[in-house]
Amino acid sequence: MNYFERFELKLTYEIDLDILEQKYFAYQQQYHPDKFTNRNEGDRIKALQDIIEINQAYEVLKSDLRRAEYLLKLANIDYAQDESTIHDPEILAEAFEDRDALELIESEDDLNAMIIKIKSRLEMCKSEFSKAYELGDFSTAAKITMEMKYKNKLLDDMLAN
Repeated sequence: MNYFERFELKLTYEIDLDILEQKYFAYQQQYHPDKFTNRNEGDRIKALQDIIEINQAYEVLKSDLRRAEYLLKLANIDYAQDESTIHDPEILAEAFEDRDALELIESEDDLNAMIIKIKSRLEMCKSEFSKAYELGDFSTAAKITMEMKYKNKLLDDMLAN
């Protein structure tokens, strides 16, 4: 059973995160290990396995990037053999430009402006991924996923400083 099936969600990038969260909390109550303390060992193990899968599925589906990666995985698309390396020349050039711009930041206002720019681009990536995936254009979806991965890493680095 894939994660979308587990949460009774349509196999699509655009999901309702509020519904996901509601179902997650309902499953947490239903499969909480405390409810199985008086059951046999097989039932306790099954409940523990279920709650582990539910937690994993929730973490993947609630993340824009991880959900995109998971959808590609379900479509048997290996979007990056070495996930630490950017292979697309356009994304690589943009990565260098972003890192150069980050080095030149002199004020908190400049940093905030760049953060806003990166977040805006990530929102565009989400929309572009959704369209490409729905059209079955997996090569474009994979390229966008790589860009999302890079932009998320850049944003994390910026927010850590």
